[in-house]
Amino acid sequence: MSRIGDQFRRQLKYLETSSQLFDHGDTDEAIRLAVTLRVLLHDTYKSHSLLTQMGVKSGLQVLDTAIRGGTEIYAGGIVVQLEYETEDGTRHLAPSGQDGLTEIIPAEDHMSPVIVAPKRLRGHEQYVDVDTWWTENVIDSANGPKTFSRRRVVLVMANKDGGAHVDPTGPDADYLTFAERGYGETYSTESSDLIRDTGYLPFNGNAAAETVRQIAWELTETLAADPAVIGWLSLN
Repeated sequence: MSRIGDQFRRQLKYLETSSQLFDHGDTDEAIRLAVTLRVLLHDTYKSHSLLTQMGVKSGLQVLDTAIRGGTEIYAGGIVVQLEYETEDGTRHLAPSGQDGLTEIIPAEDHMSPVIVAPKRLRGHEQYVDVDTWWTENVIDSANGPKTFSRRRVVLVMANKDGGAHVDPTGPDADYLTFAERGYGETYSTESSDLIRDTGYLPFNGNAAAETVRQIAWELTETLAADPAVIGWLSLN
């Protein structure tokens, strides 16, 4: 085995181990996942990602599970679609503002919504070139539609949120809002309370961490099945 082959196998092991720990409740492992994703994918003028050094990145077609143009609004056990009518009488479904890589599920109490990584195919998946997958803004947030790309979430977490670096200035405001508030929706534990007031709470879960977990899942699935990667490993 070559030195770079050893490095690649080590990074795959990091992805697997951190993913397992994350799934067992240690959500801080998202930071380790972000660092590993950066090593595998992030190219700069001065440094090259591991997949680039292997010579397989440019031809990689990556599994993309992001929702685009979704109309379903998930709020705990309730799914809502909002319909509107244009001046010509045509009816449309309004965008949900929940596009991206995570989904909303009800907690055990069936009341409080939780943001989670699906870690599965979602019925509309596709394969796209690695640059599109890495850099396209596909993630809605409380600050607006298509605020984030996979690249931005991974690099902020790895570089500024305690990953490979601890930036004294910390992550940017958009990232912090996304991590803390996700899409920006809120819920009330009072089922009869239809008026927004101080009783409303943000959805549970760290949207940034769950997004990174889904990114890791997509890449792991891709690398395990890609013929060029499999062939490269057999020689290295």
